[in-house]
Amino acid sequence: MRITEEEIRHNCERARDLMRRSREQGFAVGAFNIDNQETLIAVCRAAKAKNSPVLVEVSDGEVKALGLHNVRDMVDNYKREYGIEIYINLDHSPSVEAAKAGIDAGFEFIHIDVSQANHDATDEEIITATREVVEYAKKTDALVESEPHYFMGSSNLHTEAIDYEEIKRRFRRPRAPRRSLTPPASTPLQQPSATCMASTRCRSSWIWTCCAASAKPLTATSACTAAAARPAIISRKRPRSA
Repeated sequence: MRITEEEIRHNCERARDLMRRSREQGFAVGAFNIDNQETLIAVCRAAKAKNSPVLVEVSDGEVKALGLHNVRDMVDNYKREYGIEIYINLDHSPSVEAAKAGIDAGFEFIHIDVSQANHDATDEEIITATREVVEYAKKTDALVESEPHYFMGSSNLHTEAIDYEEIKRRFRRPRAPRRSLTPPASTPLQQPSATCMASTRCRSSWIWTCCAASAKPLTATSACTAAAARPAIISRKRPRSA
């Protein structure tokens, strides 16, 4: 049975509260890729045994194999059966359309990564796509993350020769935070869901995160602290292929 929009918004509200609690209490929330029902059951049993909130993730390959609504239904079924707090992240979604479909299906976390389809996507293209997804996510209040550029590799076995020049082109040395685009304290906020863009250098690349407009500039310098920019979650793992 399809989840209602009211239920989706309630789940997203709880997901935001989890991110707030994790920051305030200083704990991490595990996120695990699932590609079949057995893996989902294992994650749910572990979450039950540890009395811990948890995220499960599906990227484009898993979505094509399992289906967005099937994943939503299975997670909801085991959520009720095990009595656990569990949310879904649409991981490395390769297009705006795919991200919107995840929002409509009731996923609480959306990771837009247009560089999966276009490895040479520019910052402007990535930001434009991210803003569109953020705007669309206001209908459910889903949390949005964006990938800053193509992140090489995948979770599959690779036997091809390593192209070191390509690696040098894609990866750069970390730098200190360069800029913040949050509005100044004098900027009036017309609505709680007003959004802005902020950037911070994390490991080897720029992390573009969509956050609720705030008088405080984003000063995060690592993946862990960058998560403080509500509602972003930063992940550096590779997407899975079909």
